[in-house]
Amino acid sequence: MKKQILLPFVLLGSLGMVACLAGCGPQAEKGFGVAISNKDALQETWYAGSSRDLDIELTPAGNVMAELTTGALKIESSNTDVVSITGIAANALAEGEATVTVKYHGWKDTVDLSISRKQTNKEKFGTVHEGTAEDPFDNEDAVKVGEWAKDNGNTEPLYVRGEIASFYHAPGSRSDGAVSWFLKPAEGQTKKFEVYKCYKATGTGAEKNLKDSDVWVGGLATAYGPITWYADANQAEFTGSTFVSCEGEPPAPRTTINATFAEALAAGKALEDGADSYNYYVFDAFVTKKSGANYFLTATSGEAITDEKANTIEIYNAAAALDAKLTKNAKITVKMILKNYHGQVENLLALAADDITVLTEGGSWDVVPEPAVETRTLAQFIAGENTKAKAYNVTGEIKAFKNGSTKDKYGNMTLTDGTNDLIVYGATMTATALAWNDSDAYVFSNPQDFMTNTTSNALAVGDTITMKMIRCDYNTTIEGQGIITNIQGGQGGGGGEQTAITTMAGIYESGKAGDAIDVKGVYVGAYGNKTNEWFVANGDYAVYLYQVNIPSGLAVGDSVRIQGKLGVFKGLIQVAKDGATVTKIDETITYNALSYTGGAFTKAQLSRPVQLTGTVKAAVAIDGTANKSVTLTVGSTDVTVYVKKSYGLDYTALNTAFGTANATVTIKGYVAIYDGNSTVDYATSTGYQVVSPVVVA
Repeated sequence: MKKQILLPFVLLGSLGMVACLAGCGPQAEKGFGVAISNKDALQETWYAGSSRDLDIELTPAGNVMAELTTGALKIESSNTDVVSITGIAANALAEGEATVTVKYHGWKDTVDLSISRKQTNKEKFGTVHEGTAEDPFDNEDAVKVGEWAKDNGNTEPLYVRGEIASFYHAPGSRSDGAVSWFLKPAEGQTKKFEVYKCYKATGTGAEKNLKDSDVWVGGLATAYGPITWYADANQAEFTGSTFVSCEGEPPAPRTTINATFAEALAAGKALEDGADSYNYYVFDAFVTKKSGANYFLTATSGEAITDEKANTIEIYNAAAALDAKLTKNAKITVKMILKNYHGQVENLLALAADDITVLTEGGSWDVVPEPAVETRTLAQFIAGENTKAKAYNVTGEIKAFKNGSTKDKYGNMTLTDGTNDLIVYGATMTATALAWNDSDAYVFSNPQDFMTNTTSNALAVGDTITMKMIRCDYNTTIEGQGIITNIQGGQGGGGGEQTAITTMAGIYESGKAGDAIDVKGVYVGAYGNKTNEWFVANGDYAVYLYQVNIPSGLAVGDSVRIQGKLGVFKGLIQVAKDGATVTKIDETITYNALSYTGGAFTKAQLSRPVQLTGTVKAAVAIDGTANKSVTLTVGSTDVTVYVKKSYGLDYTALNTAFGTANATVTIKGYVAIYDGNSTVDYATSTGYQVVSPVVVA
């Protein structure tokens, strides 16, 4: 935690004059001060082409970005050709000297900066090539840059060229069309750079997807993108990439190989991880196991499966249309391109109905009830069996996130009990992400919302959490994944001993993400046609429910009880989607709509139903295909009305109402807030707006 710098003062006689320690102007105001607290870091060797943030401390302590927005705080550069200023960022542009000055209520502080010429990529990374289109990196250069990114963060887009050794996502293997491949290392080297999720630079939709004729094993391919280090796989890769070219002779068209089950299994196991057979294999097999949309084939009927990787070929993510053919113990002939995925032999491409022929009909799959969820210590979980047929409640302390203290959307982290460490490869607070499939296993579908969920994003190293968790071992690494069910003390709140807020007013008095809530109110309306974005009011307050489903049969005017957690998204106070329950209740509750005639909105008015009459400041055309903002002048106040696309609003009526400048319009809507900042100073924010507008007259 940064310490606040308090500017000491010296009393001179009876005049009480204040000494200017950081520097001040002739009109410096008492009680204020400003300081740049990271001068040493800013004055370290600095090359043109990069940026550094100024750490600015205000007296009294305040919101730096808010003070910049109002103009009370100013940041200036003496030489904008050398150093420019964007927000709190100083951007090194060219070799030279510049002084950066911060000014606040007549006080100021400065730092002198010396910028060196921009390094070449060869100098910066120690590579053989520049990483440009004219001189792209090779595999070894790209690996070296990825290792640099491990400590320094992702690079700008750079070019990489090399021979394709194998595919991780072959053309046509993913529903999103992404193609990924590994480059072949130079002789004597082993580390491979991954060209991750590559698309063509032009076109829309499927036109951007690469095909077999575009990239192939053995082709000399060039692509570009930001280079990163993927710690979980100890892998240098692009964060996402754009295709440039592939040189060489494309392979011959795919052929079909007739094989026994044992031959197909052996051929798949012989592939490198992520590689595929290219050619089709046709073999007979028995459908022995079902797990969600995945089916496991064996050589004999009813063959025991103790480890899927040992004796099965998996039909991964089968379409529902194939269920009628993939019945229990059915004997089938199957045609597929084999892929090795972490030791499991499976299909590369989604199978079509013509790829499976039923030789002998099978029976119905047994429905297996979800087993009891037991509690295990971290040590017991690590020492236990590798199976997805059981889930356990496991408690541990967060030791580190994926990259030390840096969180990612997947919820990757390390839990510890002080002696044992467990890698968590995916955590979320969305309870439905871990589901029992009525067969014999759990399926985890990570919604990748760890950082967008206000409660989980507030977690910090040192917090203790409990997870409902399954094993998801990766090669020889023991890993777990699942849902966070409890937080025992930590910045996210939500601990088992937390007392719930029971009034709407209390929600706004708290304003703290993660606080438990148990409130009652009236369903006053939805956001357009959404069934999971809606508003509930009680008295002079209201709250917004985001991605919380409206209960079946609930009508506007019905009373409800809301239990869950408080969320805050860029200033908008709302009910967090995870763990929220809404129950219709037989209770009379009243609320007061906001009759707005001008002036500033307040935090306590958020999500209130509002009616206002004003004049259209400038005509705006609206057809529902793009988000539009309209300014209504109400009294002497300009109010932003936000019209969201594709939300089922009456775009025809809105187009008529807002299509003429100076027209008088009356609308109904709800008060929201958005000014783009992760935190909001409610008292000074100009981001208040009216959403889900309905034209009244």
